[in-house]
Amino acid sequence: GSSGAFALLPWLAAEREVTSAIWFGVGMCFLSFVMTVVLWGFDYWAEHKRPDLVVSNPETDQPFRLRDLKKFGLEVWFCTFVIVAFYCTIYPFNGIAKNFFHDKWGITLVQAGTVVSAYTFFAAGVSPIVGFAVDRAGRALVFVLVGVALSPIIHTCMWLLPASQGSTVVPVILMLGIGLTLTMVSCTAWPAAAYVVDHSVLGSTYGLITALQNLGIAVIPTLVGHIRDTTQQEGNQSYYYCIYLFIGCGLAAVLVCTIWLLYHKKYGSSALLVNAAARDEIMVNITKQQEKQAEINKKLGELKET
Repeated sequence: GSSGAFALLPWLAAEREVTSAIWFGVGMCFLSFVMTVVLWGFDYWAEHKRPDLVVSNPETDQPFRLRDLKKFGLEVWFCTFVIVAFYCTIYPFNGIAKNFFHDKWGITLVQAGTVVSAYTFFAAGVSPIVGFAVDRAGRALVFVLVGVALSPIIHTCMWLLPASQGSTVVPVILMLGIGLTLTMVSCTAWPAAAYVVDHSVLGSTYGLITALQNLGIAVIPTLVGHIRDTTQQEGNQSYYYCIYLFIGCGLAAVLVCTIWLLYHKKYGSSALLVNAAARDEIMVNITKQQEKQAEINKKLGELKET
């Protein structure tokens, strides 16, 4: 979807008019809304007409309470920071990428839109391969660190590489790099949260990460817009100030990810640093411990009631 938008909307605006591109976007939003209603209908049907299809666990199907925050160990916050800081180097950059490639490399806006769309097409194709590799090899946290480290490297290349006017070769390579780093982090960092948190608050954990991620990718574009507004007269240097911000976010993610890796190795389960077989064995033991603790809590609750 993102790739299609980057490639199609600039063409629509150029060949027809801007309002055509806007109405196309409105149509896609409406289609998304319709699909959401359809999914809600399926969910409602399953819950009320086929309750046998609904998997329920009284121990985990509880509303979130503020005291549940104490179940978020330090590793959850490491994971959250890494995800938020990393995504602040990707999506906010997309907001200026088309104009950046147009101004620095001298390609048309339509070409630039196609170049920017390359990273999501590439990520869509590579994601199953990376996911399979992580499942087979394990050591997910190493993949996270490598993926996060690629981001500031790529942004540094955007800053330092000389421009070949009219050529799309270098911009495409850079965006493919963005696609690779996005794939590596998306396929490993998000699933990693499930290995470092009590499963009774797993949904709340992903909700927290998503909320803070959205906050980050709302704040950083505002800063980028301010930088562009106040330095636009400086030409390409205005873009470089924004790239410095992205590099800073990337380096912060690398630092915290390194601390997370060391902490996980010394104090955590090490499930994210071992091969797949050892990881699965560790998680089976953790699950058994959680089930045992849940049974103890249930009995304690029954004793209090009596």
